[in-house]
Amino acid sequence: MFGKNTVGIFLGPQGLSIVEAAGKTKDYLYKPYPKDITSPAGVIAPKDNIFNVFLDNEIEIIAFLQRSIRESRINLEKRTVVVCVPSRDLIVRFFEIPPIPRKDIAASISFEIKKYIPFRTEEITYDYQTNSQKNIIEVLFVGIKNEDLGKYNSVISQLKINVSAIEPSQFSLFRLLMIKKIITKKEAVVVVEIERGEGAISIVDNGIPCFSRDIKISTGSQSSDVDIETVSFRIINEIRVSIDYFRRQFLKKGIDRIIILSKEESKELINAFNKELDMPVQRQNPDDIFGIKEEHSLNLAKALGASFRISKPSSLTINLGKRQKITAATLSLSSSQQMISEALEQILDIPKVTIIKVTSFVLVALLAIFILANFRINPFRQKLNSISREAKATLTGDLKGLETETLKSFKNDFKDKLSIYKNTFTKDILISKKLEVLPELIPEGIWLEEIYFDRAKKSLYFRGLVYREDDREAANVPYDFISNLKKSPLFYDKVINITVRSLKSVIQNNYKVIKFELDIKLRT
Repeated sequence: MFGKNTVGIFLGPQGLSIVEAAGKTKDYLYKPYPKDITSPAGVIAPKDNIFNVFLDNEIEIIAFLQRSIRESRINLEKRTVVVCVPSRDLIVRFFEIPPIPRKDIAASISFEIKKYIPFRTEEITYDYQTNSQKNIIEVLFVGIKNEDLGKYNSVISQLKINVSAIEPSQFSLFRLLMIKKIITKKEAVVVVEIERGEGAISIVDNGIPCFSRDIKISTGSQSSDVDIETVSFRIINEIRVSIDYFRRQFLKKGIDRIIILSKEESKELINAFNKELDMPVQRQNPDDIFGIKEEHSLNLAKALGASFRISKPSSLTINLGKRQKITAATLSLSSSQQMISEALEQILDIPKVTIIKVTSFVLVALLAIFILANFRINPFRQKLNSISREAKATLTGDLKGLETETLKSFKNDFKDKLSIYKNTFTKDILISKKLEVLPELIPEGIWLEEIYFDRAKKSLYFRGLVYREDDREAANVPYDFISNLKKSPLFYDKVINITVRSLKSVIQNNYKVIKFELDIKLRT
């Protein structure tokens, strides 16, 4: 939450975009790929990604990226980076499965996805996220061939940058459109990208992309190579096909409006859309979305959307960079805030905004406790210093006239006072010190609901929940927590014993979790 700025990098089909947003200012660079690279064999390859442009010459790719990073003057070594890649390299599917236990979802998706991909599941790396409804579970699935992901990972690893996530570029764009409130989570929208004779059509429903396809508008490098009527016909036909598929796939779902992302303003094109498609059509200039007028603002907008993944997280959490093998969606370690948000959202179905607010409140509360503890300790420190000075001043005088019993009484009096303030001082800082090391001792899967200190009984109580897909494994997690507490000298130094007050299985938010209470008896 309080970390450094995140940098978004888009490895586009025709060029590299780097953006770092800090408040209302942006540092950015767009660098087109060179166009004079030819194959020694004379083979003409479609130059629609960085690997085709450089003919898979990794040395040339690395040299180009390093030069571009230097030109951008953005210090990537001290920044967290989110990389977005062209969607044409990916397999993006949205489908629904029946409501089943969470532990069976991964196996169900592994079986179901075979209907939607032209490869064996062993040949791809994928990530997915789910959204549970009343009668169905919605699944957003994104996959990439292992060979293609290996190329990206090889290039990224040699740049020596801290990459938090790899995501589809269109997801980065949708995040930015939601931040700019161009689209909302309460509507179904067709988003049409038009740039340099090429484009893409996506359908976003409730903030989640349900459908996406690339389209070829013209054979030339510019959309002006063909007339408006031909362009209109091609795009309108593609939109109709996309909407028909969407309506068949997701029954009873309609489209609220169409958004055209294009730098070229054409009233004839918009009028043709309104007339033929019979629904609201709006044009958005990518310059306005990116916030700065640039020739390649649509590409830069995608990099900007990627840079907001951590600071302004949306409902899109797909990350192809967090695994090298086929597994279910797990936690992203990009930041503690996002890790807590994604884990709790998947386990307990809590809205991300609510989790972020609660997390922020807890951090502020812990800071307040720390400040209050120090505020309460200071008077005792001052009193101890005063007693010490008073004792020194008294004892440095002439002691010959004092009786032995008087001297002993004087000594015992000061000893009692020192003991009282020392014990009080120790009690006040005891709990805060233990809470400082607590985050390091909590095992994965535990969510603490309440921490309570009973001063009269000199006991510390923990109440919380555990979720694991394996129930037996979940039941052992509180004991792992106790083991961690006992192993920590900073926590266990003044602990008499730790007991489990209760441990039971309950249903919360439709998920089976373990509810536990711990009683920690403290030594006086």
